[in-house]
Amino acid sequence: MKTLAIELRKEKRTGVIPVLLAVGVLGAAYAFVNFIMRKDTLLNLPLAPMDVLLTQLYGMIMVLNLFGIVVATCMIYNMECKGSAVKKMYMLPVSVPAMYLCKFLILTVMFLVAIVLQNLALAQIGMTDLPDGAFEMGTLVRFAGYSFLTSM
Repeated sequence: MKTLAIELRKEKRTGVIPVLLAVGVLGAAYAFVNFIMRKDTLLNLPLAPMDVLLTQLYGMIMVLNLFGIVVATCMIYNMECKGSAVKKMYMLPVSVPAMYLCKFLILTVMFLVAIVLQNLALAQIGMTDLPDGAFEMGTLVRFAGYSFLTSM
């Protein structure tokens, strides 16, 4: 638990947590803006409205998610390798595998928060803008789980 608190402070200080939160907010904003601008065009496509919601909006959101993971991981790598910090960690009374497990947990949880923010935006769009009976929450949840697992 102590290692997790230390890693959380380090991640916050280097900007990893704000980057992943920004990815979630940007993804949600992209979904709202894109659907508002192209609502009539998207709903007139010869596909089911739920398919349009997931295929037309989620592609760019997934690219943004992958970009966010790569940036956050590079920031973590840079933090630990700058000034030979990893070599110094071996001298401390801290378990290095536990340290990296905490880094992975923080990255995973923050990415999950980003995915939740984005899917809340998609759910809001689906409930308010799709025709009655077209939105399926179960499909969105399964798709969100699939996208989270494939991104990780």
